[in-house]
Amino acid sequence: MRQFLTTTRTSILTVTLIFGITNLSFATLLKINGKVQDEQDPISNCEIFVEYASSVVHRDKSNQDGSYSLDLEVIPGTYTINFASEGYATKKIEIDANTIRKSKDYTIENVYLDLFVSDGSLNTTALNKPVARLKYDLTDDKFVYDEKYNVAIQRNFNTLWNKVRNQRVHRNEIYENQMIIGDSGLANKDWSVAKTAYLNALVQRPMAIEPKEKLKRILNLKKPTRRTIEKNFLKEIVVKGKKRITIYRSKKDESIVFHKVDGRYNQQFYFINNVSTTKLIWEQNVRRLENSVWF
Repeated sequence: MRQFLTTTRTSILTVTLIFGITNLSFATLLKINGKVQDEQDPISNCEIFVEYASSVVHRDKSNQDGSYSLDLEVIPGTYTINFASEGYATKKIEIDANTIRKSKDYTIENVYLDLFVSDGSLNTTALNKPVARLKYDLTDDKFVYDEKYNVAIQRNFNTLWNKVRNQRVHRNEIYENQMIIGDSGLANKDWSVAKTAYLNALVQRPMAIEPKEKLKRILNLKKPTRRTIEKNFLKEIVVKGKKRITIYRSKKDESIVFHKVDGRYNQQFYFINNVSTTKLIWEQNVRRLENSVWF
């Protein structure tokens, strides 16, 4: 049997419920699974904690794709499941298990929570109440959608949801604009512009995958590697008697750019373009060379 909690433009919660019952043991086990997301973006590491009689009885987190799975040992009573992620308004659903039988295992599948960014501009006091309630039906021996409660509570969320919808439209416009700027910077190898734009995009949609992947790409491009050094310079070590000479030679014209001489009595001499210099200046320039990326 299927019942649906569908999202309209005036709803806060998207929940699809498919109920199944199995008789696997004598203990009462309630299995709940679903997904947490910010509109189209999955929310990973969302804190999920279950309260019973004002005490937290279970903690979990959503996976990388926003999915979660809870296995709860329950006794008759009311349970509140909270979904909290940094930067987002917390939502909770209520499970009324006051008349549950103790000899059954129950499964509630595909419970989806749509969280929205909370930056202090919205009054979210309406979310102090559960956005949905599921109750155990003793007659049919299954969990059902508490239609009366959910219809009433959704009316209370209409004003908030309209503001959330408008906020999302505005945030998405800024996000798209920043992604265009970032992609342009990436194409032109202007890493600073690209990085700033992608970070700005993430302010608008913190869980968006695309800007995170492109930021990783920039980091990998900028990371110093042996290959980037070898592409432009040849590093040589020459031993003459008790002298050890470290040389960085330009590949372009094979001229010696940096070299260091370790003498026989632990003396060290430093040169840039064959001009004597101090150890500090030489090391700063070599370090800058080794941290450079060449394209």
